[in-house]
Amino acid sequence: MHILMYKLKDSSLGRLVAFLLVFALVVPLVTHYYLAKETVPSESNRINFHHSRTKLDRPVDKADSLLDRIDELKYEIEEQERIKLSLSNELRQLEGRKNGLLNVISNFSRKAESARIQAEHYHADVIRAQRELELIKLAKLRANDCPQLPHLKLPQKLNVKSEDDISPVPDQRISSNCQLHNCFDFSRCAFNSGFSVFVYERPFGYFTSDSRVMDILQLLKNNPYYTAKPENACLYIVIIGSTEPTHHLKSNSELESDLHSLPYWKGNGKNHLLLHLITDRSHFTSILSLNINTGFALVAQSTFFKDNTYRHGFDIVVPPSLGPLKGDVWHLAALQLPARRKYLLSFQAEHSDHLTETMAILRDQLYDIAREARDFLIELYLSKLEYLKGTSEWLLWGSHENRTKVLRQSTFTLIVGSNSASSSWDSCHVRLLEALQSGAVPVILSSKAMLPFNDVIDWRKAAIIVSQARLPELNVLLRTITTEDILNLRRQGRFLWETYLSTTDVILKTVLATLRSRLSLPAHHVSASPTPSVFSDSKPPVTSSPDPDAVISLALESPTFFRNLTSTVVEAYNVWNSPPGSFKMFPSTPFDPVLPSSAPFKNSSKGFELIGDGMGGAGAEFNKALGGNHPVEQFTIVILTYERELVLIEAIQRLVGLPYLNKVIVVWNSPEPPSLSLRWPDIGVPVHVSAVNNVI
Repeated sequence: MHILMYKLKDSSLGRLVAFLLVFALVVPLVTHYYLAKETVPSESNRINFHHSRTKLDRPVDKADSLLDRIDELKYEIEEQERIKLSLSNELRQLEGRKNGLLNVISNFSRKAESARIQAEHYHADVIRAQRELELIKLAKLRANDCPQLPHLKLPQKLNVKSEDDISPVPDQRISSNCQLHNCFDFSRCAFNSGFSVFVYERPFGYFTSDSRVMDILQLLKNNPYYTAKPENACLYIVIIGSTEPTHHLKSNSELESDLHSLPYWKGNGKNHLLLHLITDRSHFTSILSLNINTGFALVAQSTFFKDNTYRHGFDIVVPPSLGPLKGDVWHLAALQLPARRKYLLSFQAEHSDHLTETMAILRDQLYDIAREARDFLIELYLSKLEYLKGTSEWLLWGSHENRTKVLRQSTFTLIVGSNSASSSWDSCHVRLLEALQSGAVPVILSSKAMLPFNDVIDWRKAAIIVSQARLPELNVLLRTITTEDILNLRRQGRFLWETYLSTTDVILKTVLATLRSRLSLPAHHVSASPTPSVFSDSKPPVTSSPDPDAVISLALESPTFFRNLTSTVVEAYNVWNSPPGSFKMFPSTPFDPVLPSSAPFKNSSKGFELIGDGMGGAGAEFNKALGGNHPVEQFTIVILTYERELVLIEAIQRLVGLPYLNKVIVVWNSPEPPSLSLRWPDIGVPVHVSAVNNVI
């Protein structure tokens, strides 16, 4: 068999036999495949089998083929729609599950963020608590190393005489030589009891219902020194009304009896002040002109007719009240510039037809200097009024408005001092007040003129006081005064007028302050009123976490009220004659004396020397020889800002780690408050944001 196959393989007959066998096998298979494909029924025909038949049973045409194809496509479309609907439902379910998971994730994120913020707050609180603990340790260390001042006890209470003790009426020769040490009871004015003032309700005189007198009474009651308990008073004030003979029916003896019958007069009138403030031209007489015994009472009025009637250091020279009752008067004053005005010197006066020898000489000298200098305005008017006869005084000319109009054009103005008993109005004081208000520097031709509050006010800083013998030389003398000196004199005059002389209220305050200064009693301290913050308790500022680079140092409080007696006694004259005046006592001033750098620290046994033995040095030398008056000194930074929030925050942030920094004050000079979302840095020291809109 194998041999036969081998032979067939090698012969051409064998190849033919093989080809026929393959063909006989392939042809039946192909025929069977196509016949089977044509006879397979469609899906729709299987469903509706009574209409179905194979292609071999009916004739095949193109229309039937298209219909079958359309049916197949419809079925496929319906199948795809069912699949789409199923997928849509599944997608909706997945979207719902996704949203649920996102909500859960969001809730967990919020909780995590809240926990993180709370953890930051706790961390910041821990850091602040640690900082406070360090500060407490530093305070304890300082208390141990630096001894404090000993606690001072209040002075012993002075022995006050019984209210039932009535002293005899003193002789006028004794009372005319009164001084505080022998005519005033200091026991009623203890240092720790304040300066209590009681005012009698009923004024002394005939016109007790005068409106101006009632205004004075009300102003005194509104004064902080007023007390409604006369038994505790240091001073008793009697307001003097009109004492003109034509306006009352009482005799001098009856007026004296009324004065001595006051409830707390006690026979001699100690600690009483007779206050006669001129406010009207119709009230011109003085209580001293009545020749009644005023005992040991102090007298405060405008005019003292004779030198022996004024007791230096006891009585008070009070100017007439020309201005308003109270209130601001800065708008009534003249401008400080220009320094030199149209007239170098002006003088307007009225005199009687019968001049004394002194007045005649003075008149001729005035005319001479007026002819010598063209910028001198000298106007003298003759008056024939009967009540002016016999006067030895140059009286006022014209109205107040006309006089001030000339004074506002004058660099200097002439004031001739006089103390005439027949003067209805002390023209010397009136000229002085008008000159200060108008910015004209007063030139006072009298070395004996009693100026208002002359024992506490240094008038030589606001006026030029020369003897009348210098009148012919005024043209030369006034031209030697420099512009700087003119402005200084004018500025000081403005300060004195506005602070002590401008209104009835400030004149009364000046009277009480004068007596308080004489008794060496401190003034009322300035009330501590914090600057309003831009933040409220309901909307506190948002602060950042404490900066790790912040320096932990103990904040020092500024020393306050440590020179009370010094400023009241030693520097009283300077306090009176420099702004802001003597009405209030301030915690501290920038003019406090400074110890030399080689002196020991205040309130400490530790000393310090010059930096580097006088050679200076860098930070190390400075740290070893810290200069100043205290063991540790600190400073405050003040920042003025206006709608620059980001720049402000950056500026504050750069202060981190700055040594000796006590606090930072931000003056928010904007009508709009800072943004509530603004995060203020915590630099280790307080940051105060004050609301001062358009002030600085």
